[in-house]
Amino acid sequence: MKILLKDLSAVNQSLLKILQKEIDFDLTYRMRKITGKIVSELKQIETEVSELRKKYGEKEKIDGKETGRIKVPDKNQEAFEKDVNAMLEVEVNLGAELIPYECLEGMGKISPLDLANIEQFIEEPKGKK
Repeated sequence: MKILLKDLSAVNQSLLKILQKEIDFDLTYRMRKITGKIVSELKQIETEVSELRKKYGEKEKIDGKETGRIKVPDKNQEAFEKDVNAMLEVEVNLGAELIPYECLEGMGKISPLDLANIEQFIEEPKGKK
């Protein structure tokens, strides 16, 4: 299962909405495995953005005292954003099993946006084209 890093957050939010519903065990289990892998990737993104912030940023000072925060100055903002955006265009393989369409049939309503976000994780319905 391949996905762009920039799409992970939206997919995770949609999966978490679905997981708040009463759904059968198989669907819950598969979705939890997927969300676990997504959360791991999201943490890695946070780490990488933090490293880029250190690379391009400067220690923030207020009244001459360091605040412990790092701020990217305007002169480095474009390069910082370019590197962040390049990272977010990377495709990763989550190694997740697809969710059988049949598992979702009895789930009830799902918004079109949430369906669009998780569509790549759904197996094609059996016997349908």
